Amino acid sequence: NGVPVCWVAADGDHTIRDAQRALEPSGRMCQMSSDEIRLGRKTLGVLIDLLHELTGAQIKDLLSRYGLGRRCYGSSKWEKLGNVFHPLMSEEEYQMYQESSISPIEYIGFEEEISYAKDILEDMSQGSFSNPQNYYRLGTTQDRVDIIQPALKADGYDLVEGRVVRFLSPVVEPGKEQGLLESRLIEAGFMDPRKHLDQAVDNAASGNWEAANGQIRTFLEALCDAIAERLHEGGGEAPNGGDARKLMENRGFLSKEESNLLKAFFTVLHGEGAHPGTSSEDDCHRRRLMAVALANYYLDDLDEWPKQARA
Repeated sequence: NGVPVCWVAADGDHTIRDAQRALEPSGRMCQMSSDEIRLGRKTLGVLIDLLHELTGAQIKDLLSRYGLGRRCYGSSKWEKLGNVFHPLMSEEEYQMYQESSISPIEYIGFEEEISYAKDILEDMSQGSFSNPQNYYRLGTTQDRVDIIQPALKADGYDLVEGRVVRFLSPVVEPGKEQGLLESRLIEAGFMDPRKHLDQAVDNAASGNWEAANGQIRTFLEALCDAIAERLHEGGGEAPNGGDARKLMENRGFLSKEESNLLKAFFTVLHGEGAHPGTSSEDDCHRRRLMAVALANYYLDDLDEWPKQARA
């Protein structure tokens, strides 16, 4: 399905060779079995931020356990981490990264996923470093779990007894679905909805469920406004809010049943939002999954809309 991932064996002596064999001619990581644990961009960002807390020597020492030491070169910590995760960037992204001094996660494609991060995250969450005192800047084991677990859950995984496991069916891949959606929003020029989606995920990854729910609602509202503006004909401003949904139905973009479904979902989204103590973690994940699925469905239809309108 075009979502590159990488699997690396636990045997450190063979990991780098296995990773190299997994590279396609394009230089991107190839996709492996859907049974593998595949971590998304949000969790990868948390991992990179945690690694950046270490010194350059500590970063290389830790990553060497996973066969990544030979990639870990450069004069700064960001440069070292950028070279480690270089295979997840296009050459254009990598050139842009080399001219910057910020986290490499900013230059990793929205749909990229990498799975050898699983082993590192499990080590961090178990406190099983060979010399834990050398990594004191990462905080206590519980500190790391508190940072890692919400990000994993945003990607559809959980930490159970120090192991990364799925809490959703393998068929449901939030990281992949969301990566596809983010790419589509950028292609469509829908930057305001994308901003609210990012804020929803960031809040969910930080355990701020109420704020995340509020941003999920605002994201879907902003997306409907953007679609209505695209469909709007004639003079004056395009409708927004509930009128945007009505325009989507009147123009035939939504069937009556689809419009009723959207209206009902907005009723659910308005039930609880950015109000402390009213939203649960499971509720937040369900809302986000439904909103992302609906948004991908609408953007699919929007891609075909000029053809439908001409017909």
